[in-house]
Amino acid sequence: MLQQGAQERGPSVGFALRAAAFAGIWLIFAEGELASLIVGLPAIAAALWAASVWKEKGKGGRIRIRRAGGFVAFFLRESLRGGVDVAKRTVTRPPRLSCGWLDYEIALPAGVARVFFANVVGLLPGTLAADLEEDVVIVHVLDDTRDTAAELRKVEHEVARLFGIALED
Repeated sequence: MLQQGAQERGPSVGFALRAAAFAGIWLIFAEGELASLIVGLPAIAAALWAASVWKEKGKGGRIRIRRAGGFVAFFLRESLRGGVDVAKRTVTRPPRLSCGWLDYEIALPAGVARVFFANVVGLLPGTLAADLEEDVVIVHVLDDTRDTAAELRKVEHEVARLFGIALED
C-alpha cells in the first residue's frame, strides 16, 4: 500500500521521503547536532545514490514490511542460538573447533535479496560469507561436522519470505 501510494505521487516524492528518512537517521545518530550535517550531507547524498542504484538494479529488491517483524524475530533467535554455541566452543579447553569451507548454491535470484542473504550469513555466529560468486556463496564455518547447508537453507527461505520471493524446494 505504501509503495503503491509513493509510486502514484511520482519519483520525486519517493526521493524526498528517502532523503528525509536518511537525514532523520543521521540526526538521531548525531544526537540532534545540526552542525553535524557538514559531514552528514555528503553521507546522506551517498546513501541516496546507493539506494537509487540498488532500487534500479535489484531484482526482488523490495523488502515486504509486513514480513520484517518475523524476519527480525528469526534473526535474533538464530543470533542468540549461534552466539551461545560459539561461546560454549570458546570456553572449553581446548576450544571445540572444526573449521572448514562450504560452497552453498543460492536459490535466490541475483540482486539485492542475494546480497542481503550473504550479509545475514556473515552476521550469524559461527559462519562467515567469505565470497559471493555467481550462484554460490563461499562460507567459512566453525564446525564443519554440522549440517550448515540445512541451516543456510532456512536463512535463505526467511530472506526469500522477507523479499516476497517464492523459492522452489
